[in-house]
Amino acid sequence: MVSDADKASLGITVAQTPTPIGPPTTAPICAIECGNRFRNRTMRDAVKEVLEKIAHDTIDEAKTAFKAAARIIDRTASKDKIHKNQAARRKSRLNARLKTRVLSGAEAGTKSAAKKTAKKS
Repeated sequence: MVSDADKASLGITVAQTPTPIGPPTTAPICAIECGNRFRNRTMRDAVKEVLEKIAHDTIDEAKTAFKAAARIIDRTASKDKIHKNQAARRKSRLNARLKTRVLSGAEAGTKSAAKKTAKKS
């Protein structure tokens, strides 16, 4: 290994200040990425919760979860983490699934009621 004194005697200039270890923008980029991950994870968790409630729980619980998820999706879009059209599409598709569940539950209720009245007569 050649020392700095040997480099100077050979006519090679040596930097007088230490070189930086990393780019100066490392911390702000990490903060932005962490915020993006938080918003997206929160939104995905809310959507999963709605789908779980639609599949397994009562309709009232699913409606409550949908309202909460819609607020989170809108908040994510307002922070420019997703596009506003994507937010509208996600809410629309969730609402369509919820409506399908509500209508299937209502039809099942009327079919069972119709069967009961048919058995009585």
